Amino acid sequence: MFIDTVRVKSPETERRPRMDMALVIAALGSVQPIEALKSQYEQIEIEGGAVIYAFTGFPKHYVCPHCFAKDIIHALQYRRIGPGYFECPGCKTSFLGKQLTGQLSSSGH
Repeated sequence: MFIDTVRVKSPETERRPRMDMALVIAALGSVQPIEALKSQYEQIEIEGGAVIYAFTGFPKHYVCPHCFAKDIIHALQYRRIGPGYFECPGCKTSFLGKQLTGQLSSSGH
């Protein structure tokens, strides 16, 4: 059986173009297993004793330990409400990591 397009009918999607199934299959083929992705992170302890995960490659970023334990990778977002406040966009957990702010800016962010 060959399916060349995927279309879901709803008021929002009626106006959207049809998605080519070959593109979907190609995208799925490039997805890495979660354990392969997780192996590219290392645990680090930040001030206050919180443990987060740091990406060992480039670009440098940090991920939420709560989501990471659930096999979800959410990059912590820098919140400019004070020096070093980071928040997970998934679970909304906040982290204070003043030393991370300097590391991100020195790596080009």
